[in-house]
Amino acid sequence: MNRDLSGRLGRPAFAVSLVGCGAAGLVLQNVVVYETFSTSSPLHTFSSIAGGVLLVAAGVGLLSRFKAQAAWAALVVLLLWDLILNVPGLVTAPANEDSWLEVGMATMVVVAAWLLTGTSRLRTARTIFGLALIPVGLSHFFFWQVTLSLVPGWMPVPAFWVALVGIAHLAAGLGVLVGVLPRFAAMLEAGQLVAFAFLVWLPRVIAPPFKQFNLTEGLGTLLIGAAAWVMADALAAKHE
Repeated sequence: MNRDLSGRLGRPAFAVSLVGCGAAGLVLQNVVVYETFSTSSPLHTFSSIAGGVLLVAAGVGLLSRFKAQAAWAALVVLLLWDLILNVPGLVTAPANEDSWLEVGMATMVVVAAWLLTGTSRLRTARTIFGLALIPVGLSHFFFWQVTLSLVPGWMPVPAFWVALVGIAHLAAGLGVLVGVLPRFAAMLEAGQLVAFAFLVWLPRVIAPPFKQFNLTEGLGTLLIGAAAWVMADALAAKHE
């Protein structure tokens, strides 16, 4: 059965996040989420501009009466981006957790765009999404010191929060993958990503000096959180 998710909040959240990422890419000439090329490469500038325009157009389209066409356009763009810019990293550095993390985050966004096309293959989408989420959880442990440095200073016992959130990512991924409270798992993932964006990245964005990295990471985190929200909406629609 084809499911229309237009009446739910995941779609506009995803659309606004796409617009935000695309606009930031255009203004800062920085490829949000999919940073691949060296900043000294001409491909960096081209991909920043092209990606920014496409993401803004797709996001605006998802908020218009052309949302069906925009969903398909977003799917094609995001899928090609993932395949061209991220998947090769798995071939050249398959033992690098960072390669799996980049593919995992990008694939979560691709699945959200696919769901917004109204696909009836929810089980397949759920499986891919759950598998893609596993590297996100593992990254907390592979990059322990980096993640530890991101914990706000006012939070006690930073190691506890790093481990807890990493385990929560893994639990959410497994829940979506095997179908154990999958909607709750998807909402858990959406909630913790949005919280991460506001608790970790927002203070860094507004604190001087301004750094592009903090803004792009924050916007990327919101986009992936919105993708999890779309998944939760699709799982809810299954029972209606």
